[in-house]
Amino acid sequence: MRAIKILIMLVMFICALLLSSCSHMEFNAENLMIPPTLTAEQNKIRDALFDALGTSNVKFKYPKSGKYRSAFVLYDMDGDGKDEAMVFYDPQLGDSNVRVNILNQTDTGWVSTYDIGGKGSNIESIDFCKMTSVDTEDIVIAWNQPGNKDKTITVFAYQDEQLVQQSSEWGYNEKLLYDFNKDGMIELLLLRSNLVSGEASARLVSYSNDELKSSSSIPLNSSISSFERVQIGMLDGITEAVFIDSLLESGDYITDILKCEFNSGRSKMLNVLEQLPIDKQISTQRKLKVYCEDINQDGKIEVPYMPASSYLPGYDDSMDGDKMYSVQYVGWSGTDFKPLWYGVINVDAGYRFEYPEEWVDIVTVKRQMATDEWSFIVYDQSLDNDFQQLLRLRTNNKSQMKDKFETENYRILGERGIYEYLAIIPSDLEDKNLQISYEEVSKRFTILP
Repeated sequence: MRAIKILIMLVMFICALLLSSCSHMEFNAENLMIPPTLTAEQNKIRDALFDALGTSNVKFKYPKSGKYRSAFVLYDMDGDGKDEAMVFYDPQLGDSNVRVNILNQTDTGWVSTYDIGGKGSNIESIDFCKMTSVDTEDIVIAWNQPGNKDKTITVFAYQDEQLVQQSSEWGYNEKLLYDFNKDGMIELLLLRSNLVSGEASARLVSYSNDELKSSSSIPLNSSISSFERVQIGMLDGITEAVFIDSLLESGDYITDILKCEFNSGRSKMLNVLEQLPIDKQISTQRKLKVYCEDINQDGKIEVPYMPASSYLPGYDDSMDGDKMYSVQYVGWSGTDFKPLWYGVINVDAGYRFEYPEEWVDIVTVKRQMATDEWSFIVYDQSLDNDFQQLLRLRTNNKSQMKDKFETENYRILGERGIYEYLAIIPSDLEDKNLQISYEEVSKRFTILP
């Protein structure tokens, strides 16, 4: 018994000691991360790099995004059938930028042949693509600095066992590498925003007249805070476009649609919305975090649209607290954008529901805060008059305990991960013209991608 008491006191003493010293403990996230285990070949490359540098006091740097996430990138950069090695490392000499070392395979092993300083203290991404020739691939390296959303990108060619810079250094926030004119050569689209200077732009970089250069630049909304989603898709059955969903400083979202045109060998980006006549232009600015998407699986991208009159019945701009909105998706008709979908989107729960035509301007949504359930009711002068309920939708976490009687009459519409989506149609509806079936609810309900 005495031994047990002593053991308990010892444990309590150690815990107290640890707690009292917490304020003096400093953690560095990068130091806490365990580097990936190197393969046998990577170990050989590492040792060859140490021999070339005359030191092992280096820190390897790993690309943050893209296909290649290793500090040791093996790739046949000269097309001779053998891989070269590209190693990213920090020489740990003060605030120096990351360096790139090229190593080649010889009969006796790996040998360092070239070393170059980078344009930032971190590697953002590595890409290999044909930008200056259809015969050889270029190396596109993006760099960044800690705590800075701005990035820098440079294009190199691999010639005579060296990296030869092919371009200027461009700043950007998001990039897209794509063959816009289908000629086998990749163009580079760079998106950049700067709230301090009040500037935002989309720059197209392409190769012409033996030079890789900026071929066009168009201004974007100067209040763009970040680019949330950038995707290539079909505007119609013929035209391919870039759909850019961005977050504004105000908290709203906005979409830009860009297409690439080619004239006399020159590439040029155009803003589709600004090319329309004034009477056919629309504003894509919206309150909800919803993105462009092919919602009807027709192979074309639709755009979220929320005009100023998007409040559901019973809600308006003068109300305090959460407001409820309707959302439309519009698609390109060839001359302008036509509405293709009307409904509501529960961004937090991750689903959308398309309204029947009979519900438009008549049915509103009342949120039950305790369960985050959405009740679809016939609006009758006040949101408190909710006795005419048409439908209720809710989301349940399957891993959490719940009263089985609470949802026993609900039907499951779908599942994703630990969540299930449920619906119930009240049976005492007075207006049968607005009634909806479970089959129709299932067709109109979609879990967000």
